[in-house]
Amino acid sequence: MNRTHLSSRTSSRRTNKHRFAAARSSFFAAASGKTRHRTRSLQLEILEGRALLAVDLMGVPNWVEQGPGTIQNGNNDEGIPNKPQAGAVTALAPDPSNANRLFAASVNGGIWRTTNATAADPHWEPLTDRFSSLSMSAIAFSPLDATNNTLFVGGGQTSSGFGDGETALGVLKTTDGGNTWTQMGASLIGSRINQIIPTTIGTAATQVVLAATNNGVFRSTDGGMTFAASSVLAGNVVDMDADPSNANRFYASVVGTGFFISTNGGQNWTPINNTTITNSVISNADFLEMAVHNSPGNNAIYAVTFDK
Repeated sequence: MNRTHLSSRTSSRRTNKHRFAAARSSFFAAASGKTRHRTRSLQLEILEGRALLAVDLMGVPNWVEQGPGTIQNGNNDEGIPNKPQAGAVTALAPDPSNANRLFAASVNGGIWRTTNATAADPHWEPLTDRFSSLSMSAIAFSPLDATNNTLFVGGGQTSSGFGDGETALGVLKTTDGGNTWTQMGASLIGSRINQIIPTTIGTAATQVVLAATNNGVFRSTDGGMTFAASSVLAGNVVDMDADPSNANRFYASVVGTGFFISTNGGQNWTPINNTTITNSVISNADFLEMAVHNSPGNNAIYAVTFDK
């Protein structure tokens, strides 16, 4: 073989080898994300503030707070500035010794308390939000507690048609002015307690408590802890009042039946309808309500009927 040709071929092989090595190095450098003989500089970019949205939302309404206070510009108020409106209240219990303390039982909002009831704009606080039902229908102070810190509450659905709200929870009792409550009267769960009367009969442990419900009048002799399984007066008892001059005398009104009196602490009841309150008046009334006025030597009983 010619030496010239051999030298040329050897030189070509060396050149190709160097080219291959360079290509391989470049390939692996690219695969590993590295770039040879290149420099990069880092720069910081100042972003806009994010305290508020950088864009405006079109067509979003302006919202006005409406709770838990009164609703403004309600449709059931006339003659009151701004027409404030709130949920329905079924019963009130004013403190006999403190005009500023007032309790309210609301239809589906539980029990509320204010300690500045005589103010132009009283502050109210909810007391029973932790219970399964906020449907309350009756509330009363216990006359056995001289400090006026014991109250009884009756649960009941009283919304329009009596169909709204959670299942009535029976009876609640507080002995510290509403700070804490105990649920009692398990046999009355589900009944609508229209009135509850903690009487002056007995002691705190044996107190007679009467509950007028849509299923009759029920009587407790252990301070409301339990109630007799059977009613002492049957029917839908929509109202019940105590005689302020006689601790053992009570009055009750029953839809479709009329008015009744008990003279032995609610154990037995006798009808007191007369020629004025006829069967026709009773049978056509949805509600029968009463009020008792204690006049020396002469009790006056006022009765109101609401026709169908």
